[in-house]
Amino acid sequence: MMSSENSYRNPGHASDARRHIASSLIKAEAARLRAEVKRLKRENERLTKERRALIRENRSLRREATLVRLYRAHDDQHETAEIGEKAELSPIPAPAADLYDRLPTSFTFANYFRFAAKAQLDSQTARSCLTYYLDEGLLIQVGSRLRKTDIVMRHTNG
Repeated sequence: MMSSENSYRNPGHASDARRHIASSLIKAEAARLRAEVKRLKRENERLTKERRALIRENRSLRREATLVRLYRAHDDQHETAEIGEKAELSPIPAPAADLYDRLPTSFTFANYFRFAAKAQLDSQTARSCLTYYLDEGLLIQVGSRLRKTDIVMRHTNG
């Protein structure tokens, strides 16, 4: 075994010491980088969960905003009818009657508009039909869903 005095005189030993220090520094840096990668993965998971939650909240808010717009349109029509004239809704046109016949017993607002699109009704006509259905009591809201009632619809040929 070499004494510490001899190690300073032995250039090979100094080189070994430098390698040992460099190796220790590299190991420490690798450990730091592994810890940082681990932290970033946790942060990524947290942000991914937060993003998913925000997407769900956004969808929910969009549905809620659609409901509010539909209710406002419905209330506006209802108030207008109450203020001046007696509101007499004309019998519903055949495409809307066909749509009503195709609707399931219970469905969401979003599904209503999907059914309307499949029946080739534009969004304004679909809204008008929905307002008609609600005014006439053909549909009622149950929570976030619409449900058909047992009322018989008056069909027209035009």
